[in-house]
Amino acid sequence: MRTTYFQQDVLLIILCPIVGFLIQAFLGGIAKKKLGPSSTRNLFGFMAVLAVAVPFVVTLRVLTNFGPVSSPLVVPLAPWIDLNSFRAPFEFLIDPLSLTMLLVITGIGSLIHLYAIGYMAKDKDFTRFFTYMNLFIAAMTILVLANNLVLLFVGWEGVGLCSYLLIGFWYKDKANTIAANKAFIVNRIGDFGFMIGLFLLYCLMSSKAHRHTRFLSYDVLRTSIETFHNHPAIVTGICLLLFVGACGKSAQFPLYFWLPDAMAGPTPVSALIHAATMVTAGVFLLNRLSFLFVFSPVACGVVAIVGAFTALFAAVIAFGQTDIKKVLAYSTVSQLGFMFVACGAGGFSAGIFHVVTHAFFKALLFLGSGAVIYAMAHNQDMRNYGKLSKYLPITFICMLIAFLAISGIPPFAGFYSKEAIIGDAIGNQVFGGSGINLVTVAGYTALFAALLTGFYMARLTWLTFLGKEERWRSISTDHSHHAEAVPTPALEVQDAFGFFASEPLQLEEEDHEELTADHNPKEVPLIMSLPLVVLAIGSIAAGFLLNGKLVNWLQESVQTLPFHEVSWVTPAGITAGVLGILVGIAVYFQGLPQKEGWDIGKWSRFRVWAGSQFGYDKAVTGGACASGNDIANFLSSQFERWIIEGVLGGIARTAKRIGDLIKTTQTGFARLYAAVILCGVIGLVGWIFISVRGGF
Repeated sequence: MRTTYFQQDVLLIILCPIVGFLIQAFLGGIAKKKLGPSSTRNLFGFMAVLAVAVPFVVTLRVLTNFGPVSSPLVVPLAPWIDLNSFRAPFEFLIDPLSLTMLLVITGIGSLIHLYAIGYMAKDKDFTRFFTYMNLFIAAMTILVLANNLVLLFVGWEGVGLCSYLLIGFWYKDKANTIAANKAFIVNRIGDFGFMIGLFLLYCLMSSKAHRHTRFLSYDVLRTSIETFHNHPAIVTGICLLLFVGACGKSAQFPLYFWLPDAMAGPTPVSALIHAATMVTAGVFLLNRLSFLFVFSPVACGVVAIVGAFTALFAAVIAFGQTDIKKVLAYSTVSQLGFMFVACGAGGFSAGIFHVVTHAFFKALLFLGSGAVIYAMAHNQDMRNYGKLSKYLPITFICMLIAFLAISGIPPFAGFYSKEAIIGDAIGNQVFGGSGINLVTVAGYTALFAALLTGFYMARLTWLTFLGKEERWRSISTDHSHHAEAVPTPALEVQDAFGFFASEPLQLEEEDHEELTADHNPKEVPLIMSLPLVVLAIGSIAAGFLLNGKLVNWLQESVQTLPFHEVSWVTPAGITAGVLGILVGIAVYFQGLPQKEGWDIGKWSRFRVWAGSQFGYDKAVTGGACASGNDIANFLSSQFERWIIEGVLGGIARTAKRIGDLIKTTQTGFARLYAAVILCGVIGLVGWIFISVRGGF
């Protein structure tokens, strides 16, 4: 009875965004012709928000009925893959982890949808935009609700497809299609690792005697402790391969470089990808399979080290960016690194805690940056800003709250989750090699990355909202364009095929004005500022309200590894955040330093290299395309020449020669054919006569 009751709620949560997607896709164009653009935007914008807000309300109802101590509940809906030896039905899992993620996806997602109504109001493809947005939410809900890895993979690929569609939404601009291609291709690399890991897990589970053929379902996997314990090497391989998939989706080194280019899409897309959906999928996967990762200290150590390096590397790169959205993009990569440090330390619930708090302040930061871009004639370069707090007071206050939250300043949300991550990592008892605990090293690295976070976010805040001058008042025509000013030729990586090239990203919106010296910024309309205020409240209160409670509640869903409390982590974390902010204020209090201005020759070599990702993007994308070209040339010049033309061509030529030889007997003279037949008959009769007589 309880399962039947929740079936209806699960169906509502999944079907609402799917129905919204179908309505937008099939009726949007018709409505535009019948009702006109303005009425269509109002009606279909409301329906798009409703398609996400209703699942949020339903999830709250499920949370209320589920109870704080209920055990996980599997909700079967329909058969799907049904073989004698293996089954993977359409089945969904209601537990603390899935409910937490659903609240983030639908709650933050509905606010982003509401904001997007105002941001995309002038776009001619308004309904196509919300078609993709609703489908994105639907894919993500399937991913987090799925009770088996096969169904999870459906949602996993769904969010990958939607990210491609949304990043390249303004597809008439080549830069956007390049960015979308880059995101799609890089994620396929991660997905390849995911699939191999999934196949390896299938082989391990199918080789053992199980009462269930649903052995890729979580409820069955969690009971296979003996199998995992007896095969540590295979489990480590599975975990590392699945982590490759997580690195792709959650933009970890070495597969992080697609995410900054994802800024090509509209700002609400950036907020949705970075805060509520796609990039959290990798962290969710590790938490969902935490019962598997705890059997492999080696995999946990790798996860922690990669996360720590990514957090530090991305934080440093952020200092070389001038595009406000690019700074926030690298900030997302860095914050995701913190989440993986938590998972590697065995503090999986702390990682999810940071997913929740990060969703609030990162959505606020991106939507706030969208408000700034909206107010500044869609110019994204922070060097053209300054003293915007005078013109955008609501946006300034909201982004100031998000700035303090991401910097880990109490009592804002990020303080509690970041402290939990660093504490779990430094106090862990997971992995030691040659006397060095790698996870502890990751914890100290994360602490330093927290200092850098305060520094680069102070830079963004002061260059945008504060300082001594309104820099766009002295803007030149060279600086008024919409694209990010590229600080170094290394950023203009081109490849001969156009798959990965990092071109200056331009806004593709057709109706806009140029930023000029007489421009007067204005606050965004209420439909855009209201989500900012709600997210600001969450960025203040979420950490305090959930601190301790969320970690305890998630115990039914995720495993933990032992660690001891380190008393000095809290003051050290606060000191790191405050010190980073103070250094940032000291450097940028007056405004834009000359050594970071439009004259790239005055930039320090380190900042130039940071702006170009220290050449990593160029090396990887250029190397991939160059290597692919070399392989293609080799196959063309050698394989095709010797194998295709040589072996297969030789067979064809031999057949032709045999045919030529045989055709010489085909003269067309009937008397010759009759003579041949007569000879054949005489020979056959002679052979029969000899056979009967027993030989010569």
